[in-house]
Amino acid sequence: MAPASVDEVTAIARSSHPAAPTRAHRASSWCGTTSPTDRPAAVTGYQIRVIYAIPSDGADQSATYAPQISDILDQVTSWWQREDPSRVPRFDVYAAPCGPQVDLTVVRIPTISVAMTDPHQVFDLIWNQFQTDPSAPTTKFLVFLDDVNTGDVCGVGSMAQGSTLGTPSYGVASVYLDSCNGADRATIAAHELLHAVSPAGGFVGAPHTCPGDLYHVCDSTGDVLYPFVESGIPLTSLQLDVGHDDYWAGTAPVNLQVQPWFRHVQDQVHLDLAISGQGTVTSDLPGIDCTATCGTDWDRGDAIHLTAAPATGERFVRWSGACTGDSDCGLTLDTSKSVTAQFAPQTYPLTVRVAGSGIVTSLPRGLTCRRGGCTKPFTSYTAVFLTAKAAKGWRFSAWSGACRGKKTTCTVPMSGATAVRATFAKKRK
Repeated sequence: MAPASVDEVTAIARSSHPAAPTRAHRASSWCGTTSPTDRPAAVTGYQIRVIYAIPSDGADQSATYAPQISDILDQVTSWWQREDPSRVPRFDVYAAPCGPQVDLTVVRIPTISVAMTDPHQVFDLIWNQFQTDPSAPTTKFLVFLDDVNTGDVCGVGSMAQGSTLGTPSYGVASVYLDSCNGADRATIAAHELLHAVSPAGGFVGAPHTCPGDLYHVCDSTGDVLYPFVESGIPLTSLQLDVGHDDYWAGTAPVNLQVQPWFRHVQDQVHLDLAISGQGTVTSDLPGIDCTATCGTDWDRGDAIHLTAAPATGERFVRWSGACTGDSDCGLTLDTSKSVTAQFAPQTYPLTVRVAGSGIVTSLPRGLTCRRGGCTKPFTSYTAVFLTAKAAKGWRFSAWSGACRGKKTTCTVPMSGATAVRATFAKKRK
């Protein structure tokens, strides 16, 4: 499917008044690693995946660019929270040994060559590259393309056809690293990311869209969605929707603040997941991929489904806590919650010892024990009903071990390896 529209930011040289002084940005140190594949997300919810892309015949400079891209994302996050303390972009990060780091995926795009200069042709090929990714229907891709010079077009961004506000959909924001010399890359990334999360119809009803252009605003050159970026002007000098009446919060007719790719930093709830036994629990929204007890933070109101997958030789028994039963667990996280997933071996052995003359049988069928005894495996955590029947001239005396009492029947829960003794005694003459 082609993008709904293609929106670009172009660099221009322009004399302007000096920007007001801003606090210098201090880059965080990069201590992660790049990867050819997406790693489990350390941030919950719909992700903005970050890609370092190179043409088929381009040089892989990911080692050089990875710290720079990490810094760009830090700048964008800090700026966004300055503009709206309640929201930040949900960039995909993974749990590195040194702490959470951007999950930077390195992708060589076979259809792009270093000789290409048409920014829209290049963008179409980027779009085609990632739209078949399994996560594409709910993911935005922020692609930093190296080794291609598109002149004064710094980046392109778009959403999928038919995308609407608040609904997960595919979208791509591209930053051309070799283009627009002197333009601020953090500004380009923020600008194109807004295009990638915009609805397909643009900002219908917004008062300040540019003439003939529903995807940019022209009320102020200081708006991050102004269609041009000035060389040397940092992101910190720009605003997120000047007046908040076009596309972000306030009275904006199209409020991108509600899009699910922005994390609600001031309204989080916690989910504690306990795992008993050997198995893995995953969530349909990225964020949970646990083989041991774990905890995650979510936006209040997130609706998720948990799926339990037993390890080899194990079976899933049940949920407990906020979910019950033995099927998938559906949760609306309107408050902090706790869930336990219980796994167990496929079977546990049931050993029945028989003293005297009689027979012990089981339901489910499979066990028939006479004098001495026998052992049979049964499905774990599935009750087994035992019945004792005395031989002629004998009577049932009592159970011992996992069963107690003098009734001829008993129920064994099979919550582990179990031993039962049935005692028969001779009748008195």
